[in-house]
Amino acid sequence: MAHVTALPAHRPAGSLGRVWSWLRRPRTFALSPARGLAAAAGVAAIVFVAARSATKAVPTAAGDRTPVEFLLVAPRAASVMLVGDFND
Repeated sequence: MAHVTALPAHRPAGSLGRVWSWLRRPRTFALSPARGLAAAAGVAAIVFVAARSATKAVPTAAGDRTPVEFLLVAPRAASVMLVGDFND
């Protein structure tokens, strides 16, 4: 073990190595319960807004159309109605 500890420590070269070493350095910080709850609520709000904006359909171009086929097999149906929001 003494031989291993006597080996020179690896030091990353260049500014990128120094930045990487600074980023990997352990840090300690403390939060009060109220601030921790506020931080968690803020992160949850950001995730919620990002998820909602990702699910909205965005048209690629004006007049761009995608054919959709609705198929219902109901031989005894007297009438059929299709209801929905097809243009956002």
